[in-house]
Amino acid sequence: MTSIDTDLARVLRENAARTERQGRPATESLDAARAAGAFALRTPASAGGDGASAVTVAGVLAGIGRHCPATAWIAGTCATSKTFVTDVFGAAAPPATSPIRRGSPAAPVRRPRPGCASPAGCG
Repeated sequence: MTSIDTDLARVLRENAARTERQGRPATESLDAARAAGAFALRTPASAGGDGASAVTVAGVLAGIGRHCPATAWIAGTCATSKTFVTDVFGAAAPPATSPIRRGSPAAPVRRPRPGCASPAGCG
C-alpha cells in the first residue's frame, strides 16, 4: 500500500459522522482500512506485510487522516507497535502466524498479559 484507494476514501467519508458521534471509528472504516492494507504497513515483508518505509507510512496515514483522523491514528499506532516489536526483538520477533499477530499481518499487535514481558504473550 503506497496510497489510499478511492474505495477506502469513500468508506471513511461515509462513516465520518458516525465515527464522530460514537467517539471511535466505525467498524466499516476499520474493516476497509484493514482490507486496503493500512494495518500491515510496517509488518515486515517476511511476515506477510508491506514492510513500508517511514516516508510511505507517513503519506498513507496522511491520506487516511484527510478522511478519518481516528482511523489514521489507529493505523499509525499499529505501524509504530510493529516497528517497535521488529526493532526490539529482530529475528526473534514472532512470526505472522503467532498469537501476537492473530495469524494475520494486518492484525494489531496484542498486548501481553500483565506481568508478562514476552512479545508472544505468556502462553
